[in-house]
Amino acid sequence: MGSRILTHNLGYPRMGVLRQLKKSLESYWQGRQTGAGLDQTASGLRRRHWRQQKEAGIDLIPSNDFSFYDHVLDTSAMVGAVPQRFSWKGSLVDLPTYFAMARGKITGREITEEDVSGSNASGVHPMEMTKWFDTNYHYIVPEFYEGQKFSLASTKAVDEFQEALSLGIKTKPVLLGPFTFLKLGKIHGKDFDRFQLLPDLVEVYQEVLRRLAGAEAEWVQFDEPAFALDLSSPERNLLISVYSQLTAAAPTLKFVVATYFNTLGENLSTFAQLPVHALHVDATQSDREIRELIPLLGPDKILSLGVVSGRNIWRNDYQQSLETISECVSFLGSERVWLAPSCSLLHVPFSLRFEEKLNPEIKSWLAFAEEKLVELVELVESVELDASVDGTISVTVVPSA
Repeated sequence: MGSRILTHNLGYPRMGVLRQLKKSLESYWQGRQTGAGLDQTASGLRRRHWRQQKEAGIDLIPSNDFSFYDHVLDTSAMVGAVPQRFSWKGSLVDLPTYFAMARGKITGREITEEDVSGSNASGVHPMEMTKWFDTNYHYIVPEFYEGQKFSLASTKAVDEFQEALSLGIKTKPVLLGPFTFLKLGKIHGKDFDRFQLLPDLVEVYQEVLRRLAGAEAEWVQFDEPAFALDLSSPERNLLISVYSQLTAAAPTLKFVVATYFNTLGENLSTFAQLPVHALHVDATQSDREIRELIPLLGPDKILSLGVVSGRNIWRNDYQQSLETISECVSFLGSERVWLAPSCSLLHVPFSLRFEEKLNPEIKSWLAFAEEKLVELVELVESVELDASVDGTISVTVVPSA
């Protein structure tokens, strides 16, 4: 009998099943709640969500996927990419500065919705917002300037790992990859090659990784959805170089690099060559490419299959997923195949539990974040891994009770 396939999650919804974070944020922005109160709400949600994922049977649970606004803004805060107009004094990025970057401010306070809709639109304008690839999720666009320097200005990734560890849950911290971070930003001032900033940026990431290693992290997830874009040959070479430097900075850590939303196309070979321990692909988009990818992985690299869609609200096609799993396990073995959502579950509603007015038949077609975790575990439980005499492994569906 083969070993059990491991499951992991790329990210979880942040707002809470009753949208507790949204209510707390609005209360904070309106001055009716302190930063300490907001932190208390956030901490409670993180703990609840980690425990939910553990109880669901997920093996590797993400941390640092929580955000007060969005994960790209969190990355700007982490590396100290704060535009000069916000008069940031250096050191750590505090909540007022963080929210000013997203919402703007007027003479010492944030710009409210009333300011924007009324005649008073003066003050420090926020950073630009745009769509996260082709999703309905938006992010705050990083601003880059020639000669810009970065510094570690937020310890959120390490803090939240340690917070989960205090609950007995060793999480997989999630970081937006440095290449995608630079690729998605906007140049201000004189035009220049944004990748001139990469060496300084990588040094900050290396410091974060060293701190995570010191905190006893084992796995770190890097999201590099830029692999789904058209990249030039020099850009692909940069990706290899970046991950060589990152793995060297913290040799005790294991890295999984994730891409999603599209096929790899001409980036497939570069993706396979990344000097990391595991690669995640969106199997709902690149199912056919997996056959091309597998022979390029070498003898040790793990392949994470995003077989449960993190984008749509429909139940999984188990038969199609099991066919993909079977093919990959046959080539790689069960220890080198992980199952996951295609991308973060941030993009789907939280739970079907409170959808009491839905037509029961329609409800049976749906799966939100909570239900998609169940699907992952059910997919693992729905297969038997049978090792034959010659060492090949076959996957068969286990009849339901």
